[in-house]
Amino acid sequence: MKSYRLPFGVQDYMPDECANKELAEGRLAAVFRGRGYERVAPGTLEFYDAFADALGRGGLNKMFKLTDSDGSLLVLRPDITLQIMRIAASKLDLSEPNRLYYIENSFEYLSDNSSARSREFSQAGVELLGESGAGGDVETVLTAIEALESTGLKNFLLDVGSVEFFRSLCEEFSIPDALAARFAPLIDNKDLTGLESALSGANVTGARAEAFLALPSLYGGAEVLGGAAKICGGKGCENALNKLSAVLDAAKICGRASRVAVDLGMQKGGYYTGLVIRGVARGSGVTILDGGRYDALGNKFGIQTEAVGFAIGTRRLLNALDNEGSTAKGLAPCDAAYVSDGFSPAENAEVGRMRARGERVVKLFCGEERLIKYCAARGIKRAFVFTDGKMREAVKCGK
Repeated sequence: MKSYRLPFGVQDYMPDECANKELAEGRLAAVFRGRGYERVAPGTLEFYDAFADALGRGGLNKMFKLTDSDGSLLVLRPDITLQIMRIAASKLDLSEPNRLYYIENSFEYLSDNSSARSREFSQAGVELLGESGAGGDVETVLTAIEALESTGLKNFLLDVGSVEFFRSLCEEFSIPDALAARFAPLIDNKDLTGLESALSGANVTGARAEAFLALPSLYGGAEVLGGAAKICGGKGCENALNKLSAVLDAAKICGRASRVAVDLGMQKGGYYTGLVIRGVARGSGVTILDGGRYDALGNKFGIQTEAVGFAIGTRRLLNALDNEGSTAKGLAPCDAAYVSDGFSPAENAEVGRMRARGERVVKLFCGEERLIKYCAARGIKRAFVFTDGKMREAVKCGK
């Protein structure tokens, strides 16, 4: 058999993986629809210019680019949230909230073929557009919990944080945006040594330095919010903590307090403006869900709208389910198999009735002996034969 290689960062889904993928995505979609979200399916190709204002140089360099027949520069879908904003700016009525969900593939250009990251990846997610405030944050977190639970995943945790808290802290301490951009990734990576060096180099000392150095350790339950309030008493920080408190209260009411932890050291870059969410599979520590609030992103597309949402990485979710033993090992056998000596009205009627009942019935093109062996090897319980327009049972297969 000839060996064919795939480009790095690309994977095939084999039949059993597809079955588990379809099952998980169906369960996610049912949760999304149950909360009033409606599906959209943006195009795979976009004009490069559509995202030029929304992405920085780093983001633009991570897009797959190609040239159209008229010379226009196109890209493969890099970020579905950006596409939702493009749709919102051109096709949605923004006078009322819009709840949208998607199940699509996205693409990321990676030049380092030693990277373990995927360059094509499936995602299922939701976007809540329009005025929602703290209630929208609560809705999004609870939807994320319900969605992951619906797939059968047991051992996961949602970390919630606030970019708004960090930015308000920087404003209170008169930290310029350029310095804040240097501090944020160090805080996110819990790099205290690097953070101390950056603070010292920027002449941020005393209580101000202590506040930033405290952020990576502000992780846990509701008690974290009290600790955070002590390092920043400004109105912006207070508002951010109140929104996180509302999320924790709602999770507790739903009996899901153990599913949520506060992480004020989580500092996502990009377009996030408030709530940030990271869903982690506890068994492997792998991130399977990302999201948050991005109220300013619409400005890049000429609209003003609040927005909050999340995306679940499908393959990472399936890996987490597999680690827990919650995925099917191989496809379930068909319900029946048969052969015939030619297509007949009896075959059309009987097989049609079986398939209408939801049974999986496969037709083989061989003799009865091979039919019996086929059924026995695959655990198929029923085999039958059509001869001269009449049906008869071949044998009861499997035990």
